[in-house]
Amino acid sequence: MICRNCNQQYNDTAYNCPYCGNITNIDPGGYYQPQMQAGIPYARQYKDNAVTKTGLGFAAVSLVCGILSILFCFLLAPLSFILGILGIVFGVVSKTKTTEYRGLATGGIVCGTIGLLIVVFFMIIGVIIATEALRALFYAFAPL
Repeated sequence: MICRNCNQQYNDTAYNCPYCGNITNIDPGGYYQPQMQAGIPYARQYKDNAVTKTGLGFAAVSLVCGILSILFCFLLAPLSFILGILGIVFGVVSKTKTTEYRGLATGGIVCGTIGLLIVVFFMIIGVIIATEALRALFYAFAPL
């Protein structure tokens, strides 16, 4: 067989050209048929493993918690606070487990952080308003 890349002749049973490394196991229809890579059968190379699925689960939960944290920050501040923290924690765990779903995990961390910041901002505003109201109430009924 002659390599289409380097025009060198080699054995017909080889998977790759021994001179340039070009893949040679292409059927007449032009579809690539992988056989083995680095001594590992193709079926085992791309087998789903628990780490990848765990990383996806944590990343998805992180993103959902982060988005719900932003949505609930105006209605249910305590729930939003908890969801924001969970979004950040699950995002960090997902980033440490796998590098495959970093985008989802980063989105969860960002949304969780935004939700937490909004809730903390409203808590500070609420404390300021409450102290001013108590101060006004105290001065209204305080004896002169």
